[in-house]
Amino acid sequence: MPNQANRVRQRRSTVGLDYGTHSTKAVYRVRGEELGQILYFDDEMDGYPRNASPSAIREKEGRLYFGKQALQMTGGTYYGSLKADLYNASREAPEIQEEIFVHAAAYLSWALNRLFESYPEIAAEEPILQISAPTSHSGPEDLVKKYLHIANAVHKIALGDAPQIRQGMEFEEVRRVLLPLLQSPLSDKGERRFFVMPETVAPIVSLQLEPFLEAGNYLIVDMGASTTEMSVFLVNDESVSHAANSILCYSDSTEFRGGNELERIQDLRVGASQAALEEFLDAVRRQADRVWSVGFAFDRQNRASHDRWKKIQVRLSGGGTLSDHVSSHFQKVIDPIKPWPKSETKRIFDRHSPATLECLRCEETDLSFYAVANGLSVERGRWPKFYDKATPLVASAVGEEPLVPSYLEIG
Repeated sequence: MPNQANRVRQRRSTVGLDYGTHSTKAVYRVRGEELGQILYFDDEMDGYPRNASPSAIREKEGRLYFGKQALQMTGGTYYGSLKADLYNASREAPEIQEEIFVHAAAYLSWALNRLFESYPEIAAEEPILQISAPTSHSGPEDLVKKYLHIANAVHKIALGDAPQIRQGMEFEEVRRVLLPLLQSPLSDKGERRFFVMPETVAPIVSLQLEPFLEAGNYLIVDMGASTTEMSVFLVNDESVSHAANSILCYSDSTEFRGGNELERIQDLRVGASQAALEEFLDAVRRQADRVWSVGFAFDRQNRASHDRWKKIQVRLSGGGTLSDHVSSHFQKVIDPIKPWPKSETKRIFDRHSPATLECLRCEETDLSFYAVANGLSVERGRWPKFYDKATPLVASAVGEEPLVPSYLEIG
């Protein structure tokens, strides 16, 4: 009979780490179980979701400080947008790129170390680690590779024999620990215990877990501090059994636009603020229309599938969508001019606050921040499938304006 340690290791589990611009969230789930657990690894702080940690680093007098402590300290150099810096790193000089990678890996290594110290029983299971990247399901490959090297380093520090990253550690020491790991070759995909997953798909996976998910077409919008992810997908009738083919994804998109930009807009003078807000919301509409149009084009020539697009369910998640301007925008309806009469269409609007999460003292608003982390905690084999890359027929159909409706014309 295996001892307790062996039984623990035999339990297959996953930790999903949502590395956001504003905050980082973690969810743990045992494979095959519907209920996940929100994990904490930093002290709570006003202005942040419950159990989340500020995605922040402060370098002061040659030492690095992370999370809440970095935010509360003064002086030194504050790094509060590491995710955006990582996305744009290729535009920087090599030495700046290196510093960005080290900072991002240092924060995530510290976070995972703190998490496993708080939950040693989870660490003993040697769970699979799944980290989100601000990409669609198809890339870009260079950004995914950057995140993979960071995930590799983080995993080796948390569950390997590399020195751990701690509060107040000297930056040069952090650099000496992380650089060799960041530059080391990746193991074969089949041997890895860490994966980088697209942020556009994770909220779909979270929604897929809901016990009473109605069949039909969906548009899900997850707006964080700096990025907005959108996906259009179909929930088949057999989804109640959570079959592997219960959800089919048509298209997805990620763009660097989010709650931070809304805050900057609010700080402008009245006239400039209104103009900037209208421009922001128009960009959101165009992003949704592009995602919607690609999806609709797949089914446009099939009468039965075509009619299914007359109804859409919009689900919002993430802190940016809590803005009244954003939420009211997705509830707005314009008079349809193509291709269906308004009386034949229907749009249903709601927020996605995962019901499959266990969290002490969490409110529904807190849970809506955890859609990405919740999806990341689900094993890869249960993630939905995408149509192949758009065919020339689909690509041309998207450009045919009279034949492609706006999602705002549904309802």
